[in-house]
Amino acid sequence: MGEFSSVADVQDFIDEFVSDDLKAQVEADAAAAAKKVAQLAKSFCKTGCIDKTATFVKDLFNAMNNGQCVDARYFCGPCKANAHTWFSSGGDIPCCLNKVIAAGIEAFDYVAKNYGAQAEEWADLVSAELSEAANAKAREIKADIEEQAACIAETYK
Repeated sequence: MGEFSSVADVQDFIDEFVSDDLKAQVEADAAAAAKKVAQLAKSFCKTGCIDKTATFVKDLFNAMNNGQCVDARYFCGPCKANAHTWFSSGGDIPCCLNKVIAAGIEAFDYVAKNYGAQAEEWADLVSAELSEAANAKAREIKADIEEQAACIAETYK
């Protein structure tokens, strides 16, 4: 396997390292997930959740801003503190949105359980083909994502 320089290189990697059985399983899981997403979307719309979610997001972001949280991509720090204060003072995630969030967490857990080890193996194979600078940048991005995700999880528990 050489360095990735095109979509064809990625397809070659998949063809070389992904078995037909695994491809079929991923396709079946993706089809089931798409069906569940469609059901959630229909329910989300029918129950008026769009308006409830918009109000929730507006109120939460207004509370988070409070002069210190200027970029919510960096949730740790003032954004987290202000969000925590808002939730502690009665702010709440609409039930209909919470169902969507719970389904997303369930899907993530399923993928991690069923494909995590394989994904780690592929990541190692891909990493071996990247430059040290690219690997360093990937580690930096991963650490930042993990830090921000931990702050979000602490706030929304």
